[in-house]
Amino acid sequence: MKMRRDGFVPNEHTFPCVLKAVCCIRSLESCQQVHSHVLKFGLIFDLHIVNGLVRGYLVSGDHKGARKVFDEFPERDLNLWTTLICGHVQNICADEALVLFNQMVEEGFEPNGATIASVLSACAQSGCLELGERIHAFMEEKGIEIGTILGTALVHMYAKNGSILKARRKSVNRPPTPESDAVEDQQQEPTLQEMLSIKLIESGEKERLMELLRERLIECGWKDEMKSLCRAYVKKKGRNNVTVDDLVHVITPKGRASVPNPVKAELLQRIRTFLMSAAL
Repeated sequence: MKMRRDGFVPNEHTFPCVLKAVCCIRSLESCQQVHSHVLKFGLIFDLHIVNGLVRGYLVSGDHKGARKVFDEFPERDLNLWTTLICGHVQNICADEALVLFNQMVEEGFEPNGATIASVLSACAQSGCLELGERIHAFMEEKGIEIGTILGTALVHMYAKNGSILKARRKSVNRPPTPESDAVEDQQQEPTLQEMLSIKLIESGEKERLMELLRERLIECGWKDEMKSLCRAYVKKKGRNNVTVDDLVHVITPKGRASVPNPVKAELLQRIRTFLMSAAL
């Protein structure tokens, strides 16, 4: 306001900054005031300003205001669609967010990582497992890297739909590629399989956890390899008996190859605690 009193005219660079401040204070009245000034100065067709207005209305809880600005803008891009979808998800309007996502795809836009994370959250809120699985398949088809953000969104979606074990089986059975192995060796972030395993343990369901452990035993070769691994690990530690800790170590992903990183250490501890409580 001081800028206006001093005679300066706001332009297309001014309003995006003002709208960021509006989003921080979540003030619908302020958003409406800025909107009126945008109209006054003829800048309502600037993409960055419209994106800020849509976000400003959404964080202020005015979905209709956001949708009106969005619908009246003729040249919508992927970022604007993502802003609208993300805002609806954050306001717990999952069904509407999924409708918007379908409209976006029908108009020929391909989702990016931010769009995918928002849609997966919507699938978790609405219990839409089928769409969530299609999104997961799309990510694999396009070779989209599953880092912490997308991995967490996937795990949350599967957990909310009661399909953690099913998702984990898919991740285990998927054949690795040399490229994915190279990336995995370099990164410290947990893999999707490890994140699903941790979530499965957090669920506290004994039957599911026992199935997880049985899968790992089979993968490691219980009759021969597992016994030799346990003996080798125990010998290295200078002991003469196999404990639950030893078993847990060798059946955990990558546990045989290196010292567990913080994520693996957390997984070990949670399995160990569960086994102790189950008196196994």
